[in-house]
Amino acid sequence: MAIAEFDETIVKELRNRARDVLLTQAIASEETLDQAMPADDLLTMTGMSPDLALALARRGVRTREDLAEQSG
Repeated sequence: MAIAEFDETIVKELRNRARDVLLTQAIASEETLDQAMPADDLLTMTGMSPDLALALARRGVRTREDLAEQSG
């Protein structure tokens, strides 16, 4: 409202659009997080730490099978 050219209608519209963008980003982030979680078989592998499993999952290696495919 401090900008002279913006009336109350424009301010409300800008706020609504910003809210919609933030909501869309939050939903996309949540979906990405779900896809980036390591599977139980990777987490329970001998010598696997939770941090390493998460780092691998973020790069698309979510299961033991995914990890085995990296050897080729």
